Amino acid sequence: MIPSLDQAYALPEAPYGDLVGGSFGRVSALIEAANASGCQLSQTSVSQTPASGMPFLLTEPSGMSGTMRGVRARLPATMGEGVWDFFELSDTLYLSLTDASYSSNIGLNLPLDDVVKLRVILEGELTCSFSRTRLQAGPGIYLSVHPGGHDNSYDIRRGTHLRMAVVHCKRSFFDDIITSFGDKSAFNSKFLLGEELIIHPLSRSLSELIAELTRPPYTGKLGDLYRDAKSLELFCSLLQLARPDAPAHDQATSIKNRATVSAARQLILENLSNPPTIEYLARELGLNSTKLKFLFRNAMGVPIFEFMQNERLNLASELLKNTIIPISEVAMRVGYSHSSNFTAAFKKRFGIPPSAMRRN
Repeated sequence: MIPSLDQAYALPEAPYGDLVGGSFGRVSALIEAANASGCQLSQTSVSQTPASGMPFLLTEPSGMSGTMRGVRARLPATMGEGVWDFFELSDTLYLSLTDASYSSNIGLNLPLDDVVKLRVILEGELTCSFSRTRLQAGPGIYLSVHPGGHDNSYDIRRGTHLRMAVVHCKRSFFDDIITSFGDKSAFNSKFLLGEELIIHPLSRSLSELIAELTRPPYTGKLGDLYRDAKSLELFCSLLQLARPDAPAHDQATSIKNRATVSAARQLILENLSNPPTIEYLARELGLNSTKLKFLFRNAMGVPIFEFMQNERLNLASELLKNTIIPISEVAMRVGYSHSSNFTAAFKKRFGIPPSAMRRN
């Protein structure tokens, strides 16, 4: 399990509503305001910026000094728990890292910046509405162009644990890079026009890269340099994946392996009332349990057991909302022989007991 992002960086904190969904200018202003508040001090204090009066929680480990180039938004308790970290890599390139568990449904409007994004989702799911497309985005790699002035948004469902990294690139800088190649036809034309998304399976290489960003081996100035280098590596991935001849997968997510994961997923979904064991799935698919667990987690972003558990409870939620089947029978239909175990698992995932879900 990747350690919590909250433990990886010590950053000044800004209010969630001011930072998450903010424009390039807003993020830069918050970082500048945090620096003006004295975040280079090796202590924990609460200060207000003279310019905006906005409170910042200033936390910094010993050994770190100088100007911070990042700022953190912590989820309000009413939303859940976790953090969104934003880093200004340059005037034209930004990085955001997310590790947050939501206890309520959230809708988020994105800024009207003219921007290109590489979004890597390791865990969780977003309902995205952008680039003239609406889709359910689970673990995977998503490239999108957002023309300035267009409405873009996404929704996060209650019970979602979202782990994600996003490279945000100003469109002007991206176009300069494309022009430097000398031939725009080397890139997906519909993507460049913002008419379609480019979607790839979650690759092992990018999964490992995000893990390195969320557990950096260095702090201070060396940590900044390390993060910048890894972020530029992500940006290079964006450029490569935007080419029509980009490989759709690497060794860990080959066509054969993806077919194996798809078959395992289908077997699970067809047997939610009597969930199969990992050993059974491995025998049915002709490989060992260790290999199956590796392939499944790499492709889906979560372990087999967690996926199975989530799908059982998602089905239970739908049955409670859309049928009058007794709660005890709903529990049986999703593989729980004891209603008390079902209630505990359901409440842990959705924040309310099954009876409350039915009333709502």
